[in-house]
Amino acid sequence: MKRKDSIVVFPGGTREICKKKGEEYVLKWQDRTGFVRLAMEHGYDIIPVAAVGAEETYTVIEDANDILNSPFGKFLKLIGVADHYFKNGELMPPVVRGIGDTIFPRPAKLYFSFGKRISTTRYKKKFDDPDAQKRMKQKVEKALLGEFQKLFEIRDHDTDRSKWRRLLNMRKPHSDNL
Repeated sequence: MKRKDSIVVFPGGTREICKKKGEEYVLKWQDRTGFVRLAMEHGYDIIPVAAVGAEETYTVIEDANDILNSPFGKFLKLIGVADHYFKNGELMPPVVRGIGDTIFPRPAKLYFSFGKRISTTRYKKKFDDPDAQKRMKQKVEKALLGEFQKLFEIRDHDTDRSKWRRLLNMRKPHSDNL
């Protein structure tokens, strides 16, 4: 940032990768405001970038809650591994299913959208103000969710479905229990 280089930031970090059942396209930023604080402090514009499609490549069949409630998870809690290394499940990767019963990802069409540039210039002197950070974060979240909605609309009306993608995305019935 001191050199004014462009940077890419993923505000949710690992938690957005280790999603639980039903958390598709849910922002997992919690109270994190570090990315807006830095942007405000250094006068960086924020460009929301949305991606739709990747979350269809896998189905979460066991998430952190399921794992931690299992005998193995209870053992991990007992010896302190669950809390120390996995932040009590927040950083625990899910067990997923892709093509059929494999971990190979289902082919999915990916859609990307770059939102309008959000200037932080007027907040530069307020970079350490928690309320200003919260307002900026909310502005970014709203813009990003709007980009998701645009992409969902495009995806839902997209008729370009290849035979291979349709074939490999067919889900055969199976038990939810492994």
